[in-house]
Amino acid sequence: MNNKFKFVTLAIVSLFFSRFASAEVAPGFNTWDDVKAAADGGQVNVYMWGGSDAINGFVDDFYGVPLKNDYNIALNRMPLAGTVDAVNQVLSDSARNDYEDMPRNYGFLTKWISDNPGRFTYIRPGKGGFVGTRFVKQIFFELSGGQEQWVGPYNEELYNKWAPKVWALLNSWEKDLHRDGETYPTNNAEMHALFANGEVDMSFTQSPRGAGPTNSAGTTPPTSRAFAFYDNMIGDFNYWAIPYNAPNKAAALVYANLVLEPTLQAAQVQPANGFCCGWGISTAKVTSSDGVAAIQDAQNNLGDAAEDQGILARALVSDIAAEYQDKIEADWQANVLLK
Repeated sequence: MNNKFKFVTLAIVSLFFSRFASAEVAPGFNTWDDVKAAADGGQVNVYMWGGSDAINGFVDDFYGVPLKNDYNIALNRMPLAGTVDAVNQVLSDSARNDYEDMPRNYGFLTKWISDNPGRFTYIRPGKGGFVGTRFVKQIFFELSGGQEQWVGPYNEELYNKWAPKVWALLNSWEKDLHRDGETYPTNNAEMHALFANGEVDMSFTQSPRGAGPTNSAGTTPPTSRAFAFYDNMIGDFNYWAIPYNAPNKAAALVYANLVLEPTLQAAQVQPANGFCCGWGISTAKVTSSDGVAAIQDAQNNLGDAAEDQGILARALVSDIAAEYQDKIEADWQANVLLK
């Protein structure tokens, strides 16, 4: 593979579900065979965002067909009006940087910024700049030792403990940022423009295809490709949930299990199939020959502009309470932008 690419920081997009393995006992059933027997001949109502013909078609064909053929279950897709999923990744100038040399955490990014003055900036946290807000949240995670302690209700004491250290780190970057940190792009479009013009060496994306979509659209240079940090990359999650009063829980369990089949996970990752979200499974744990082959095929079809999907899956963490977002955006302006 040609390693000379521009690099884009990607936001990871992933689907995460709870999978019921045959060795486990689902609530209300003694064995997985009991679940399948109870689901036979039934119907499962799937409530999901209905705004994409491509995604709707994928669900009908890749999930609906095997449900009917293999389990005798009818899929009834129920369109809803709005969900979003995304995760943070980075894009970079393979023409100027080697993939192996790109920073994989904020400690190494700090050194990279110092070694390459003027070649980096980030989207300012605030309205229209949620990618920038997440970029800063992830610094909180890394400096404090991990994301887990931030999960749950807003914790003022925890925030106040680590916020000064985050602002100090960001302020230490400023002398080496693009335009000395006097201005910051306010959204993805402005960020990509700086990147495409050669003013900075990294930008950001949220596509599991990495730089592929923006390269094709001409908004990033064709040598751009994606890399991701190894930890603490925030991503939104899609869940399949089964209501307590679901009319056919057995069919819903079979559907949820089917979605996590490695071959179908590989199918939904591939852009040609119209879904193109990230992995909802740990690909490293797949052992079946069909599953391993499908995963490798999917990765190959994403192209050189995409990050390895296993790296994205391992790095992914959930977002945290909304109160942190408002606090970070206001305090970033007071302590970094207007200091």
